[in-house]
Amino acid sequence: MTDLMIFGTFVAIVAVVATIAIMAEKARKKRLTAEFEAAGFRVNFKPDEMDKHSALGQCGGSWSQLKTGSTGVQWTVFGHVGQTPVAMCEHRYTTGSGKNKSTHYNTIAATPAPQAWPFVELSPESVFHRIGELFGSKDFKVEDEAFNRKWRVKVTDEEFALLVLTPEVQAWCMTLPKYAQVRVGGGAVTVALGKYISKDATMLINRCVELSRMLPQELHAWEPVQGWEGRPQMNADQREI
Repeated sequence: MTDLMIFGTFVAIVAVVATIAIMAEKARKKRLTAEFEAAGFRVNFKPDEMDKHSALGQCGGSWSQLKTGSTGVQWTVFGHVGQTPVAMCEHRYTTGSGKNKSTHYNTIAATPAPQAWPFVELSPESVFHRIGELFGSKDFKVEDEAFNRKWRVKVTDEEFALLVLTPEVQAWCMTLPKYAQVRVGGGAVTVALGKYISKDATMLINRCVELSRMLPQELHAWEPVQGWEGRPQMNADQREI
């Protein structure tokens, strides 16, 4: 086989693979569109910069820090579950190059929360986290050891975290699927999956609304005040709630 024939075969294979990928993406969007529209949500697979910025902004401060920011938003969803407004987006960015190139997906569902709330962030516990603990890395712990084994918890205010992570919320978190992440604070309550999804996207929205409604109503009156140690603390009357 000549070099020209080899090159032609390679080009043909690449073209076939590309065509299959395009067809698969069209099929995915068709499935997601049907799912979102059946639930009464507005989906946009060609968002402009304003839509991208709005969707990621509604996911709260920590998600807004994703690599590439709002430019990485691939599609957006807006709507309501009952009286609760919801937003959702798929975010994508790449790292590395050549054989080391990796594409990272985050599909994020969000409901609004007070901007004053500190952050409580849950991500799946990994072997790297356990190795880190051997060298002094620590996270926020609760009394439930099963919860501590499953989740890595980062907080910016421990008192606020205790109010968020009630026994009911802890039990609910244990039912989340693999790759799930939970972030509360900075203007939003969010539940996300760190992967590319092609179905059951409304499940993520519904789980986010569940969490939002599960949080104690007293949290909406929570306001940080500057403590004598220079860190946000709760008012004395709020501690008694």
